[in-house]
Amino acid sequence: IIGFGININKVNSTDFNFATLEDVFNKNINRTILLEEILNTFKTDLNIYANKGWVIFKDDYTKNCITIGKEVTWFTPNKEKIMGIATSLANNGTLVLTTKNKEYLINSGEIISQGSEI
Repeated sequence: IIGFGININKVNSTDFNFATLEDVFNKNINRTILLEEILNTFKTDLNIYANKGWVIFKDDYTKNCITIGKEVTWFTPNKEKIMGIATSLANNGTLVLTTKNKEYLINSGEIISQGSEI
């Protein structure tokens, strides 16, 4: 299951302080067109992934990943708290977390990056 949210256009509310795509592009965004573009890109990338695997995406994803090189806290699925440096992404797409004593390959749980707002 994959889920994500996108703040597209401003709503008539002063209760929230967040950026929207409307802010970034300085124009109202058509939600239908945006959804079509997201789904078309997802479909294309899913076909590439099915034929070539994760590795073809790894370099671009790593370059744009704000977590790599940062101190992070990992809350495991069992709610254990482990702190270390997010050092890289493995060839299978898992996050590599390096601590003083061990290297973890993370594919589930919650990651909080220290010193930055995500």
